[in-house]
Amino acid sequence: MIDIFIIFVLQLAFQFSRVMSTKAVIKSHTLYLMINTTILQALWLVTTYIGVTSVMKDNWSVIISYMIGGVLGAHLAIRK
Repeated sequence: MIDIFIIFVLQLAFQFSRVMSTKAVIKSHTLYLMINTTILQALWLVTTYIGVTSVMKDNWSVIISYMIGGVLGAHLAIRK
């Protein structure tokens, strides 16, 4: 059960960071972009590992949590 929550939060943070990174590129905020990219890469590694492992184990609850967290993270970042 904790895996579902962890992947949801991490994927939400990943997608949020990704959209905010795109916004930083548009505004030419170099320092923010560099910091955000570092965070983004770390989140990508962790969420990809958990996501691929869940697919290989047919853990659908974690897969669904991964997808919902991603969609919600993108939605929140766009609204910000």
